[in-house]
Amino acid sequence: MSTTQMKRIALTGGMGTGKSHVRAVFAALGVPTIDADTLARDVVAHGTPGFDAVVAKFGRGILNADGDLDRRALAAQLSSDEKMRRATHVIHTDGAFEETARQVLDVYNKLAAER
Repeated sequence: MSTTQMKRIALTGGMGTGKSHVRAVFAALGVPTIDADTLARDVVAHGTPGFDAVVAKFGRGILNADGDLDRRALAAQLSSDEKMRRATHVIHTDGAFEETARQVLDVYNKLAAER
């Protein structure tokens, strides 16, 4: 199958529905995968533009002792402020789309190089 014919399949479902298991099966078969849960954490990891934007928006009070995001502290602030929740969603979504595009391009390039 050429890279222009490569199929993209999205696995969706609630917690405990087997998405991680199916992804592991794909990986064992050599099928390239992109894990949206990991990607969502990575786009706001320490040292990324997403991290810097979230800290700039909420302040250092959302950081743990190691300087990483304290997700519970951030969630507490987001639960009470719809405007901040929307702003954080934009920061997060922009980073996630950019990272998804980069990873998809990496897969295409890898497959093209193997041809």
